Amino acid sequence: MSAVGGTSGSRPPDIGLLPGSPGDRIATGARKDMATPNETTRKTMDATDAGRDVIVCKDGGEMFRKLRIGSRMKSSRRVHRVIVGLAILVLLAFLAYPYFRVWWLNQLAQMSNRGQLGCLGGGRVKLHTTYGVVSIPAGDQFHVFGDDIYVSELVGLVEARSRCNGEGFSPTAGNVSDLYYVILDTLADSKDPTVIQPVSGLLDDPDPEISRWSAIALIRLGEQSADFRERIASMYFPPEALRGALGHDEKIPAWLAPKVEAK
Repeated sequence: MSAVGGTSGSRPPDIGLLPGSPGDRIATGARKDMATPNETTRKTMDATDAGRDVIVCKDGGEMFRKLRIGSRMKSSRRVHRVIVGLAILVLLAFLAYPYFRVWWLNQLAQMSNRGQLGCLGGGRVKLHTTYGVVSIPAGDQFHVFGDDIYVSELVGLVEARSRCNGEGFSPTAGNVSDLYYVILDTLADSKDPTVIQPVSGLLDDPDPEISRWSAIALIRLGEQSADFRERIASMYFPPEALRGALGHDEKIPAWLAPKVEAK
């Protein structure tokens, strides 16, 4: 269907068909420019030549109204706005998720540490390490991370905290000591050598609780292997971290005693 300018009233049967007329030149040019018109295109051109399915319009405004071009454009704009709005919501959700996740994990850790989530009664947790799966007694980590935990995920949270040093605009910044107590307590049971370096990065954390539990986790890891002890004994332990470990009634082993005496 095509639109042709004209006056109101009955449509002359030969509009756009007179030899040399604008319609004739347009149709002739269109046919010449179209090397291989398909069946639908040929039917449309034949109908226009015969004066069928032609809408007569006074001006451009009437043409837009009769062909409903304006309403289609408005509908298209509405669809575009909806798509853009959804894209913005998805982006915001993507950016906000890490902050919400750390906040929620810390809430679970707080409730578990206070005994509000109940006692597990001898359950076990599977801990996926770099050298295999370790079964450890279920504790607070079960309430926070479930019964199937990957060391790599916990190490990622430790490294994120170490990078931001407890400050700045980061999901792991601020007061999240309850969560990091659970993380460090779990890593201390992992017997995984790859966790030693990341855990040591929290020895100088500005939160004394996180610094203390980092020292405790390293001491417990050192008790599991002579190789671990050699690596850990060569590290620098801030005095605050060691005092915090001693204040928690953690027994300082002989292999680390010289560091304590030096402080």
